[in-house]
Amino acid sequence: MIDTFASIVKEEIAENIKSCHYFTVQADEAKDVSKTEQLALVVRFYNEISHCIQECFISFTPMSSLDAAYITGIILKTLEKLGLDYKSSLVGLGFDGASVMSGGISGVQKRIKEKAPFASYLHCYGHKLNLVLTIVAKNVPQSSEFCSLLEEVYLVSNAVVREKFLSIQREMSPEEQIRELQHLSDTRWWCRTTSCENALLHLECIIRLLKETSADDTGARAVSARGLLAQMDAEFVCLLKFFSEILGNINKVSQQLQDKQADLGKATKLISCLREDLADLCPAGQTFLHKDDLKSFALSYSVKQSDLKHELPSVKKLLQKELQPPTSLVEFLSFNHPYKSAFDCLYRLLLIAVTLPVTSASCERSFSKMEIVKTFLGNSVTSERLSNTALLSIESKWAETIFVANGDTYLEIMGQYL
Repeated sequence: MIDTFASIVKEEIAENIKSCHYFTVQADEAKDVSKTEQLALVVRFYNEISHCIQECFISFTPMSSLDAAYITGIILKTLEKLGLDYKSSLVGLGFDGASVMSGGISGVQKRIKEKAPFASYLHCYGHKLNLVLTIVAKNVPQSSEFCSLLEEVYLVSNAVVREKFLSIQREMSPEEQIRELQHLSDTRWWCRTTSCENALLHLECIIRLLKETSADDTGARAVSARGLLAQMDAEFVCLLKFFSEILGNINKVSQQLQDKQADLGKATKLISCLREDLADLCPAGQTFLHKDDLKSFALSYSVKQSDLKHELPSVKKLLQKELQPPTSLVEFLSFNHPYKSAFDCLYRLLLIAVTLPVTSASCERSFSKMEIVKTFLGNSVTSERLSNTALLSIESKWAETIFVANGDTYLEIMGQYL
């Protein structure tokens, strides 16, 4: 029954993708509880009827090899099973920066581009932001030292004295939520934000914990506690407040980049906002719809430069007559929809632009569902059952729409496929 329902949902998703001009693919891999490498595949497309971007989970596929040729074969075979024309309609690939995926000579993106010439590779913006922040944090002495000190505080508070730390919080801050410090991971930047916020909120509790630990304990833990106390001076408090504010702003951008509705225009604005440089990114900017800026993008997708050159001035005039001009790519695409036959080249470029993936967050979110479906007690579940169960759970809205449509019951729909 699960497999049948999943097939119905997958067919419906495939039909919606086929009705669109373009689509993009996101892929990422992770190990399940049985240590089997699973490749998650997500398809992103723009629905011209509802005027919104959709990212749909397609499948988990077990991998017996991690080389580029094998992964490329899995992705292309999955698209073929869905009946999707990837040779002309696949316009983007969203992967992380692993060399096997991003390699420009023999990586997955290069091999797929040989089959689908319009499939441009985009490195996940979330990963790029995380990489930049990690490198900067390690190369600025004050930042590196502060993060190391915060990690040492975490190690002390998360050891045997953890329960003592929690009891001190209950005693000193009974009305506040009990919080723990986070391990500072290089791949999950949000944990630094959470750690700074929790440390700032319960700074007095941390100082008291270190004092009691240095007085009551003996050996290495007491020595570590005394060393940390000596370094938690006014400068540390200032840095803690500074990083809490800065990292909070960065974390908001990171969370918004993971939104399914995020497009390249929104991602560019969010990143530029951190650098305080938004002037030329909105429709009021001087470089908006500038033919030179669109030239390379148009060439990548074989759009005629001569036609595009004539369309841009007319679109600008239409925008000037609007009381509320569009502020995002999706809004601008919706604005151009009634004129798509007149401005065919620009409309095509806008469709591609909103379809291109910003992050591979949807793939990573699917791994959370994989951990729920395939547990230690249920690790004998087959790969097909894992994929189908995850599909029904992740794409539950599609299932609800299909099975409630036209008053059909589950049994009536099942009868059409059994």
